[in-house]
Amino acid sequence: MRTRPFLLRILLCLLVSFVPLSEINNRLYDFRLGLNGRSSPPSNIVLIDIEGREFQQLRERLGQRLSFGNTSPVRMEQLSDVRDLFFWDPQIYSRFLEVAQSHHPSAIVFTLYFPKGAVEQGQPNKSVDWMGILQLRARSTRVLWSSQFDVEGNFLRPADELAAIANYGFNNLWPDRDGVVRRLPLISDNHASLALATNYVLGEDLASYKLPETSHLINYIGPAGSFKVCHFSDFIDGGQIVADHCGDMTGKVLVVGKDILRLGVGTGFRTPMGEMSRAEVIANSVLTLQEYRFIKELESVPHLFLRLMFILVSATFVLFYPILLGTILTVGFGLIVLGPVYQALLVMAGMHIPEANDAAAILSTYLVFTGFKVAYQETLQWKALKQTQVLREVDKLKTNFLSLFSHDLKTPIAKIQGMVELLLREGGLKESQIQHLRAVLKSNNELKDYIVSILNLSRIETNKLQLNKKSNDINQADQKQIAIFRELEPMFSVEYDEELIRQVTTNLLDNAIKYSPEGSNVKIRSYEANNAVWVEVSDNGPGIRSDDLGKIFKKFSRLGDPMSEKVKGTGLGLYLSKYFIEMHGGSIQVRSPSDSSTRTGTAFTFSLPIS
Repeated sequence: MRTRPFLLRILLCLLVSFVPLSEINNRLYDFRLGLNGRSSPPSNIVLIDIEGREFQQLRERLGQRLSFGNTSPVRMEQLSDVRDLFFWDPQIYSRFLEVAQSHHPSAIVFTLYFPKGAVEQGQPNKSVDWMGILQLRARSTRVLWSSQFDVEGNFLRPADELAAIANYGFNNLWPDRDGVVRRLPLISDNHASLALATNYVLGEDLASYKLPETSHLINYIGPAGSFKVCHFSDFIDGGQIVADHCGDMTGKVLVVGKDILRLGVGTGFRTPMGEMSRAEVIANSVLTLQEYRFIKELESVPHLFLRLMFILVSATFVLFYPILLGTILTVGFGLIVLGPVYQALLVMAGMHIPEANDAAAILSTYLVFTGFKVAYQETLQWKALKQTQVLREVDKLKTNFLSLFSHDLKTPIAKIQGMVELLLREGGLKESQIQHLRAVLKSNNELKDYIVSILNLSRIETNKLQLNKKSNDINQADQKQIAIFRELEPMFSVEYDEELIRQVTTNLLDNAIKYSPEGSNVKIRSYEANNAVWVEVSDNGPGIRSDDLGKIFKKFSRLGDPMSEKVKGTGLGLYLSKYFIEMHGGSIQVRSPSDSSTRTGTAFTFSLPIS
């Protein structure tokens, strides 16, 4: 497999992984954050809920009506959109701070924005300087008011009367393009957010933290209702009611907001955990900063190397495993890494890795390299097919050559045999001449056997070998004039090809004699068992090494024993014997001791089925 196409495909998959998939990444992030569920309510933050009707009732109890300048009184029923300025009343907030201060909170954060006009016009009772009282209350505790950026990006401070006595920060929540609030800017146009200002007031050493430069992912602790909520009216009533309903508030941050418990259409903000009020979103931001629970996004360079690793691992699975197994491994790898592993990183380490692009990298790698592998395999198969065709042509030429060569040799061999036998019959030869002629006859017979073996091999390879079965007595197969021990049981006749079985028996006996030392015994016996006739040829020779037992029946196989180097042979005898026996439906086996120190003798046994 060439390197250049491989690297180009890796680069292609890497480029595909940079396709903009922010929408999908945001949805997957919301899903992962939602899997965390609801955490235990934090003990250091309490939400104070102001409800519009409840606030109007407090005004009425104090003999007031909401009015602006010279306009007529405005009742709750006439307000279709209860804005923050509706909730401004210095008398009520003076009472609230008086009661809240007595419970020693660490900070009081107002998430409602009160501009200058609301402070000036929202004082119907001029006989009491409630603004002055409010200022006195605010000086004795840590109070933060909200500022804002308008739609044109202009920064709007809270009313001067409030900004002069307390800290402030902008309460804007800017959703992503899909309308979901996931991030909160800490600083915008050199102005701090309300969450950041709160932590400054609390004395948090934020300088020791590496704060995100622009915005951070809010680590929501759960859906709406995850914080403890108290009613604003309880503080106006004062007394034991606050302690009974809200518990101990010493050292806690009180976040004041409107309609926390009564979210209506268009009054809340969409978050990954569902719809929430502004106060609850800011409370999550304060907690994220206070406990340094930022959800960090993996930086570009490490993420690039991580994505490259995904591509290389997926390519390895696809290229070096079968297609089905490679598919299972690639899909399993992607599901495990992008599922449980990424979820564990988010929950345990606060690390968010946008997985849509990583999934695109793995998917593109699978598709690109699967196509590459299929095309490469088809090319190899085509080359193998062409090579097979060439080999078949060569093999056909070889077979034809052997067949013609063997047939052409049979005639001169027969003539040599006839001439030698004629000379031996006529007599009048010296003893040395007779010995030479017998040696010629022996060599001629060996050559004839080689040619017969080659012809049989050629017939096998061309599927031209046919059985010529006749009913015979297997005990008559051994007619060779050699001294052997026989144990031949009387048995019924079986059908077999006499010529082929003769070649098998002769080959086994010849091998036994060839590989046996002088003075040793060769034994042939026949018996009937398991509905078959069995013939065994055994000797007392050196035996066969265990390494050679598995290959003695292979074509052109020669034993690796020194004894075999002194013995002539084609390496086809046992191969043909096995083939002939299996053509009859029988089997052939060999036994030889594996221990070289005690290895004596080899036994070949073959069977022919009776029926």
